[in-house]
Amino acid sequence: MSFFQIMENNDFKIENINLILYVLERPSLFSIQKVEDFYIFFKGYIIAKEDSIVRDFFDNFYFFVKSNYAEKCIKKYDCERIIRLYSSDDFHSLELLNLWIHEFIRKQPDSDDL
Repeated sequence: MSFFQIMENNDFKIENINLILYVLERPSLFSIQKVEDFYIFFKGYIIAKEDSIVRDFFDNFYFFVKSNYAEKCIKKYDCERIIRLYSSDDFHSLELLNLWIHEFIRKQPDSDDL
């Protein structure tokens, strides 16, 4: 069962994932300058809202990054550190995050709504 099927069975609200995409498309509106800021923003959001959908999204995204991009020696690192490793500067880290999140969504079987 895919991540999107699980969320659909739990009255999935597409707005939660749209928030992630909105922040990703307009990071400056939220004072996000690099990938670490993005993750701090959403860690705070998850704690404040107790939003399991966003938490599950990032848990599945973390697994996606580790399985597709992390070399054996860096599999123990956080997702933002893996992205930072592959990027040359702060701006590129956000571009790479954007690319990988969209790739992750495209690879989900039920991602037509996004």
